[in-house]
Amino acid sequence: MNGNSPTVTMILGELKCARKQAGISIDRIAKDMGVSEPTVSRWLRGQALTINILDQLCGCIGIDLKTLIEQASDPGTERLLLRQERILAGDRRLSLLFFLILNGAQRDTLERDFKIETERCDDLIDRLVRLGLVAKTNGGRLRPLVSRSVRWQAGGPLAMAFERTVLPMMLGQAFGNTGTHYVSQFALLDEEGREYVLSRFEALCEEVLRGPGYVGHPSSDREWSSLFMMTRPLAITEMRSWMETGENEPPQR
Repeated sequence: MNGNSPTVTMILGELKCARKQAGISIDRIAKDMGVSEPTVSRWLRGQALTINILDQLCGCIGIDLKTLIEQASDPGTERLLLRQERILAGDRRLSLLFFLILNGAQRDTLERDFKIETERCDDLIDRLVRLGLVAKTNGGRLRPLVSRSVRWQAGGPLAMAFERTVLPMMLGQAFGNTGTHYVSQFALLDEEGREYVLSRFEALCEEVLRGPGYVGHPSSDREWSSLFMMTRPLAITEMRSWMETGENEPPQR
């Protein structure tokens, strides 16, 4: 299946929602299908995914393939998602508010930590509610209607806006700053190995967001922190050139 097709993107999105609602882990699907977790992760991203495999995934999750495709093929749903992305990408404050709420922030946090005026905060929250991205409970708490592990369309408006504006802000001069913790490693990995690392990153993020010290836990010295994890093939040619020049700084990419 073509992973770049909007229809396939919608199918994968519907499949992810169904899996989350059913409470079925990737590990369980892997065991049921007799394959590795990285293989299932690749399928769920549309890589090497066939109709037969998709049908098996639906069987593991407990959803009918025909129903899944019909829901994903609804042009109204696809237009809505693209509209949501475009609106978020076009309003930096709205998108920031959405991602903060997606990661547990409530109204008091938004007003206190990010100095968003009450009236403006209410307006932005109401816009997110109208977009179908956030819901307000009877008690006034904000509940995101999108999974925290959501993956936006590759090359789409929100992904491009994130790479252009948010990513540089997250990284900044990170590796020279006090308070920055990081782990680096060279490893011989094939594509399946990199997919496995990515699946572990995702699991670790979920664990961190449930653990002590997260914004939802009481702490007098908590502050918003950026987490960035990445795996990619090493630029061997550039590393070799760096070693041969004898310079102290490696090439920047």
